[in-house]
Amino acid sequence: MSRDLFHSFEDKELSQACIGEVLRGLRGQSPEKKLEVYRALTAGQRALFMFHVWHDHACHSADELYAWSAQLISEQSTWAEIRQGLAYFGALELLQVMDELELMIGAADGEREKPSILDLDRHPQLREELNRVMAGFQQAAEEAKRRIGLHVRANPGQFVELVG
Repeated sequence: MSRDLFHSFEDKELSQACIGEVLRGLRGQSPEKKLEVYRALTAGQRALFMFHVWHDHACHSADELYAWSAQLISEQSTWAEIRQGLAYFGALELLQVMDELELMIGAADGEREKPSILDLDRHPQLREELNRVMAGFQQAAEEAKRRIGLHVRANPGQFVELVG
């Protein structure tokens, strides 16, 4: 990436600019290929990657936050990697949101074999709680993007090769 382009991004946009190409290149690939690419990334790139795996799928609605988080929680190693990525950037607010989702989805899981988006229609209190968590997620995600951008800007060599 050119230095001028790198410096043209606002902090909140910088992480997507640094990892977006990798993410787009993995769409439709096998799990084995995804793991191979993931393992070749630097620690900083892996942290960015995992932030975007969760955020970019879950940010569109409370229902998607619930569904994607339930799916990722069921993949314990993936959920743990997301936690590590957030800790890498000091995104403590998003880690708290993850804790809340684990409790919420775990409670739903006690009633069913597997949490379902239909739980939200059957349990109005769950939907109300999720809407509160979603508001916290959105606020925490904005702060995380700012924090990530500052970290990337201070350590560009961990994330991208600058030319020019």
